[in-house]
Amino acid sequence: MGVTDNLAPLFDPENPNVRFRQGTVVAWDSETGANTIDLAGGELTNVKVLTTGEAIALKAGHVVSLIGQGSTWWILGRIAGFGDPDFAGSSVSFATNFNNTSNFAIAKSPTFSTVATVVLSVPTWADEALVTVQAAFSLHNPTGTADWANGRCAIGGTAFAQSISGFAANGNVSNGDYDNLTCLAAQIVSSPGSSITVTAQVATFSNAWGADANNFCSLAATAVYRSTV
Repeated sequence: MGVTDNLAPLFDPENPNVRFRQGTVVAWDSETGANTIDLAGGELTNVKVLTTGEAIALKAGHVVSLIGQGSTWWILGRIAGFGDPDFAGSSVSFATNFNNTSNFAIAKSPTFSTVATVVLSVPTWADEALVTVQAAFSLHNPTGTADWANGRCAIGGTAFAQSISGFAANGNVSNGDYDNLTCLAAQIVSSPGSSITVTAQVATFSNAWGADANNFCSLAATAVYRSTV
């Protein structure tokens, strides 16, 4: 059947025959699966799809196989032949976020100050996420007492990867009152919900430090999502 033929049989609810057809994705929402499919010149809206990981990677222009009976149609999957770049299409999704902060105060341990926060949005279909995070601190000891600072990252409230450095008293001739900390963390998060919050936290050992324009923090987080159902 060509595009100039009568399309009515394709959409006839009284037609009991099972039909296999080829369609083209016109629009695809990878978050919800909402879609528009061109079928022989007619359009199908929100066609159900077999629950394969490939489904979230569909996009406009992809050619898909369809099976239909009566007025109901289902997407079987993407059509790809030998050597076709669509053959190994992605079945995962990614998110990344970044934040810079400065001029923050630092609490004394065991209390940690949260000095930077990023939020990663989670697709509705994802039930597992691999989250990696990196935080870099540049800190200044504004007090007259030598001290230590302890920086760490937290993923969804769970703290990881502490990094410790010593700081001289403010004004020390060796400039040891300035130093840097870096921390890294990674975690597999099951049932992540609608978002994952990642934070950079820091604390001192001896004295709380007041807000200082020379305190900086850069926080970056990335997530890889998948569905395991």
